[in-house]
Amino acid sequence: MNKSDLVYEYYKNYAHDVTSAIDCYLVTFFPVAVGKPLNYVLKTSSLSAKLIADQNPIFDPDHNSQVTVAEVLNHFQNLYSSVWPLISAGATAQYLKNTITVEKIVRYFILPLAVFFYSIVSLNA
Repeated sequence: MNKSDLVYEYYKNYAHDVTSAIDCYLVTFFPVAVGKPLNYVLKTSSLSAKLIADQNPIFDPDHNSQVTVAEVLNHFQNLYSSVWPLISAGATAQYLKNTITVEKIVRYFILPLAVFFYSIVSLNA
């Protein structure tokens, strides 16, 4: 099994949960937040909201020691304002419902967006 197979196996578990471009990013960044409302605060029983905010200050512009799904979304919308409509246009529930197989969703939608977001975040880190 090569790396791309492992990546595929990971993302295919989320194929039916991804309904937006930001969900695609969250699959990698914070999977618990996938499909959550915009006011959802990123945290778990073992990761405090403050720790997540401290380690990801780019997503906490108001410095309130918490990161919400909306703040992650706003970051990318602002950073890529000229292309955001193109990025998010394909990431709709209707698009996913019309896609025949989980494999197609993962290979042609989730993986390219994940690679895009990973590349951008890595370059801006």
